[in-house]
Amino acid sequence: MVQAILSNLGILLLMHLMINTCLYLNQTKKIHDTLIPIIHIAIVTGTVITMFYFPISYHGLKFDFRLVPLIFLALFHGWKYTVPVVLLVCAYFSLAEGYTNFQELIFTTVFPPLMAVLSYPLNENKMDYLKTFWIIVVSWLVSDLAIVLASPNGLAIFRELVLIRATSILLCSYILYFFIYSGTAHLQLTKQLQVYAERDPLTGLYNMRKFEKVLSSFEPGSKKMFIAMVDIDRFKKINDMYGHQVGDQAIYSVGDIICRKLQKDMFAARYGGDEFIIFIAAETREQAVDQLEEIRLEIDNQSFFRGHREISLPISLSIGVAELLQIPDLKCTIEQADQQLYRAKKMGRNCVCG
Repeated sequence: MVQAILSNLGILLLMHLMINTCLYLNQTKKIHDTLIPIIHIAIVTGTVITMFYFPISYHGLKFDFRLVPLIFLALFHGWKYTVPVVLLVCAYFSLAEGYTNFQELIFTTVFPPLMAVLSYPLNENKMDYLKTFWIIVVSWLVSDLAIVLASPNGLAIFRELVLIRATSILLCSYILYFFIYSGTAHLQLTKQLQVYAERDPLTGLYNMRKFEKVLSSFEPGSKKMFIAMVDIDRFKKINDMYGHQVGDQAIYSVGDIICRKLQKDMFAARYGGDEFIIFIAAETREQAVDQLEEIRLEIDNQSFFRGHREISLPISLSIGVAELLQIPDLKCTIEQADQQLYRAKKMGRNCVCG
């Protein structure tokens, strides 16, 4: 019996490992978002079916812990994941195995996830430990009705097994619960570290390392490629008059507007200080300049705030553009765009040159 219990626990932990691996691969863009629900449902379905072949036997009766993955699937993902799994499992047992004990299927496969789904409304994000405990206990008691009803001496067998069944199910549940939360925390930490490694902490735009990485894998097709260098006009004056916090707010606001105005085949990074870099793939230079003009005009018409008080100092951008003939020529093209930026400054600022 102990070996069978450990086998069921091992299957649960293998399920968690597979799901966690898929989520990590999705987080690192190696598995597409649309495939995650399908893979998740397939893994849990396979887990429940596998547990059927590793039953815990006692006096000719067989039972397993299939209610555990079903409950946790319902708790963490709701009915959209749970219903397909329940239907697939029931279909497999009915068609592939010729299973006819529908009473047991209802008690062990349908009721536990149904109770979990009904206990947690779709808009409830936080799980209550005590409520989760009672969901597991009540689901276990109801599922064991199948044992009681399956045999003339079922009630006596239930009394003999009640302690070990309760202990083993709760132990497996909370071990799985621990690993799920540990895995979730690890994925969140990995995602946060990835953000720190790829994004500028003030603006949320790419840093230059990520910018160059995205650029290196970009395929322009028939379009021309352009690099734009963007600079906030008279930024030193903003810092001197209002302080560095307001200066940081100005950089953040400009970065936010640039991010919102990015279109297809465009991406941007904070180059350093009050300077930004934008990549554009367009059919013509005029199209690229028009897209940059939209960003410049949006900034020019924007009102900036210091706390609850509006700052009267206008903020504008000077932008220089140069064509990127080949991706390895990035540094040379940045120098050319910088020259155009300097030209925009000499022309009176608040304009696009190139």
